Amino acid sequence: MTDERKEKEQLVSELAALRQSFARLETLLTKHKQVQALCDIGQTVEEMLEPDELIDFALGKAIEVMDADVGLVYLLDMTEKALLLKGHRGVSEQNLPRISSLKFTKEDLLKMPKRESPEISFSELSRDATLRLVSAE
Repeated sequence: MTDERKEKEQLVSELAALRQSFARLETLLTKHKQVQALCDIGQTVEEMLEPDELIDFALGKAIEVMDADVGLVYLLDMTEKALLLKGHRGVSEQNLPRISSLKFTKEDLLKMPKRESPEISFSELSRDATLRLVSAE
């Protein structure tokens, strides 16, 4: 093997190692960003007494960490048998009445498929036959 070929192979090997290091660094930075957001939320919990302020702050942090354009926070209200919209970002005011309350029955909840991830898109949720979108009028 020529010296030139050995040098090329060594450079390719070093480049691969650099790519792996860069990927690990990106993962660590993402995790750091997530942990920092959780720390910020934890500190804010101590300072904020209003639940709506806390929900808004936590939603803002979640959107920031996930690099999302839209975020919604629903709280389960068993009295109303609905998921009630308690926080939102990136949703137009004209769409709020349509998404402010997701009514359900106990049977609806039992029919919902178990999910590995808590993430669900709004379009996926609104297409789900087990939930009916109800205006909060």
